[in-house]
Amino acid sequence: MGAPVACRAGAPHELVRAFGGLRRRRQVPLGRAGPGKTTFALLLLLVLLRTRTPGDPVPVRCSLSSCDPRRESTGAWPRRSVADAYPYLTDRER
Repeated sequence: MGAPVACRAGAPHELVRAFGGLRRRRQVPLGRAGPGKTTFALLLLLVLLRTRTPGDPVPVRCSLSSCDPRRESTGAWPRRSVADAYPYLTDRER
């Protein structure tokens, strides 16, 4: 996100502001095992869901472990991840 952002579970508004300021509104938490990347991602997801308004994009969480760049593009991977997790959202007409 650029500059460090402090975030407390009970007051995540600074995180939402920082994320909302991103040009593409995508982020990948990186780091060694154990410092809270998954917790951070889930907290961000829940806060974005709670604060979204009609017409806002719907936030989703995709695990990079399911990505194989030799098999699919970076555009196809998130679409497949969402379709695998939520098959009832897929377009059956295609």
